[in-house]
Amino acid sequence: MPKRGWLLPLLLALGACLPVPPDPTPPAITRLGVTPDLAPRVLTLLAQYRAQRAGAELDLEVISYPAARQAMERGELEGLITLQPPPSGWFATPLGEITLVAVVHKANPLARIRLEQLRALLRGEIQDWAELGGAAGPIQPVVPVPGSDLRWALGQVPLGVERFASYTRLVADGEAVVGQVAAEPGGFGVAPLEMVDGWVKRVELEGLPGADGAEGLPAQALAIAPREPSPPLRDFLLWIQQNGF
Repeated sequence: MPKRGWLLPLLLALGACLPVPPDPTPPAITRLGVTPDLAPRVLTLLAQYRAQRAGAELDLEVISYPAARQAMERGELEGLITLQPPPSGWFATPLGEITLVAVVHKANPLARIRLEQLRALLRGEIQDWAELGGAAGPIQPVVPVPGSDLRWALGQVPLGVERFASYTRLVADGEAVVGQVAAEPGGFGVAPLEMVDGWVKRVELEGLPGADGAEGLPAQALAIAPREPSPPLRDFLLWIQQNGF
């Protein structure tokens, strides 16, 4: 009868050659978009959220509203934080407000304007700073491109500007508005308050309806998605609503 003492070493050797089972599939990372005009605030909120919720499975991408809609329709983004409303039938929930303010070059002596004057400046109905009691000089409106959050917000109540001066300088977003106004002595624009820095000057707005003491124009931020959010995204949105935007 043949000896079988070699079987055990052979089986052990064959076992060592078998492929190692792969590690369990890592959890999918939820991809959330945010428009450029809301990015600074949402990035700060996400950092605070991650500090409290270790291992939060969220990846944030700064993306324009038109590009984000396409990405969500393709399933590449789960949701978007924006100022603009969703298509009909999509999920949407309010998160809070940001404040939009009028800004001029830091050397401009203008201190305050009324809401109707702001509207006229953007439309090109006031073209020289002397018409507002300032030093004579051409006014250069700076406005974001169509499709951007800020451009959409300028067209809403109470401002309601949809027709802009023919000589308006177009830029990408609120941060670019601030940068361009800082570079032009006659520059003028509207930007989120938190983007205003020492290179431009904020102009007080008077005549805001029902807003005594308001710093500027309110704009509502929303989270939108093609369908009800998954738990990782839902938890982050609930956290924002509970802790403040």
